[in-house]
Amino acid sequence: MESFKTVKGEASSEFTEKRSKFICYAKHILSKDEAENYINSIKSRHWDAKHNVYAYRIRQPNFSKASDDGEPQGSAGVPIAFTLEKMGLQNIVIVITRYFGGILLGVGGLTRAYSYGARLSIETCGIVNMIWCTVVKIKVGYDVFEKIRSIIQRFHAKISNCTYTNYVEALIYIDEKEYLKLIEVINELSCGNAEMRVINNKFCCID
Repeated sequence: MESFKTVKGEASSEFTEKRSKFICYAKHILSKDEAENYINSIKSRHWDAKHNVYAYRIRQPNFSKASDDGEPQGSAGVPIAFTLEKMGLQNIVIVITRYFGGILLGVGGLTRAYSYGARLSIETCGIVNMIWCTVVKIKVGYDVFEKIRSIIQRFHAKISNCTYTNYVEALIYIDEKEYLKLIEVINELSCGNAEMRVINNKFCCID
């Protein structure tokens, strides 16, 4: 499974161009329905705005959509979609609300404004790399767990969901390509006494 880039969570930003106010939203999404629901929520929030322009890209199934929402054809949704494609981002929706300020920007001005708004919302949200991970649940003693924690950075992995009782239980998210190497190291550190089982495989952010 190939890695891909997307944005982390959700963020908003805004700027003004010749008295027109642009409010820019970016959000990580997983499906067309999630994208459309988000777009509709922004439209409801800014029901009084002249335009709510958007574009989104879904990884699986491969799908993209853009709307100028009343702006001159190709001057708004297309520049946003082009920005997403150029930056190689997937599973993302961008909505840019424009409150018209009374000065016409022209097709060129609109294209630049919406392109800038797309980049601004992406930068505000932050780009992350999603990799295909194996999720492993471990149960080990405290001394072994501290050893694992100290060497985990050697691998493309992270530890989460730790619980502490007589033992330490945790989840390890690790690049599938590194999974067998890590298991071998944990077995060595624990002299074969670590309890480990694979929970599932999923795309996740290790960074």
